[in-house]
Amino acid sequence: MSDYFNLTLTEKRERLWVLLPGLLGRADELETLVPQSDAIMKIEYKLHDIGDYHHRVLALKDHIQKHANGAEIVGMGYSMGGRLLYSLIQSDPKLFHKAVFISSGFPLFNPKDRYLKKTFEQFVSSQLLKLPPIEFLKWWYNLPIYNTLKDYSNFLGYLSKKKSSFDAAKTQHLLKTY
Repeated sequence: MSDYFNLTLTEKRERLWVLLPGLLGRADELETLVPQSDAIMKIEYKLHDIGDYHHRVLALKDHIQKHANGAEIVGMGYSMGGRLLYSLIQSDPKLFHKAVFISSGFPLFNPKDRYLKKTFEQFVSSQLLKLPPIEFLKWWYNLPIYNTLKDYSNFLGYLSKKKSSFDAAKTQHLLKTY
């Protein structure tokens, strides 16, 4: 399990939230959405080349079950994390009592949609290789999905904070893996 994910777990409570961030996100950014009375399991993705997607999902499922200690599990996934949450639910429909999906593109069944997604991911990969980290982040957060973020009064401060935890190699890896 530790080969694929880093895990932070608060003390045992009756309800456990499993937080799965997006491609450039961190689980602690989702923490403010969780009631303070509940336990939190923060999932952070690691750079690791061993295992296929299915094995990663099963390893995460086993890890969640192991640490839930009988708590009611609620999953929250943002973007890529939501797609991973969807895969976890497909692997074990009884694992989560509830699930919250935020801006999550579910599995694409239409070949045209899969092609468009793959083409976009290849373009993101080329941007990762070509742009310095801060320029990549500016490009990324100016995509239409983040349209209003650039109007944020401290947008450049936000980008600087993101840059401190940005890892281009890890992002490339996640694009290929998830």
